[in-house]
Amino acid sequence: MKKARKPDIPQRAEIAERIRNVAPKIVQTRAPLRRKQWDAALTSPLPRSISYELLDDYRTNVLQYLDWITQTMILSDEPGALRAIQHAADRLTRLAAMTPDALKRGIKDGRLQLSDDVPF
Repeated sequence: MKKARKPDIPQRAEIAERIRNVAPKIVQTRAPLRRKQWDAALTSPLPRSISYELLDDYRTNVLQYLDWITQTMILSDEPGALRAIQHAADRLTRLAAMTPDALKRGIKDGRLQLSDDVPF
């Protein structure tokens, strides 16, 4: 009895090479759209008196940057993408740590108001 021949399935290296040929085109189209916001969110100094609104904007931009890294950059530069993910995660940690105080200051200054549906 003859064994059935397996269909030719591209090997991992071949698939990766195909992705590398397409990914740079994708990366070039999406990255410039938000680069200034991402750079500010990832590198701007974070003074102790930073506003809640600015922290929230930074958090949103870092999350959008992570979305871009995990969907686009990872295809063309995996080691660079992994470093960028770690950097963004570190920044999110700093932003999250500063959020409670900024929120309290915003409420105390009258710039922010809690709604009834906030669980705390």
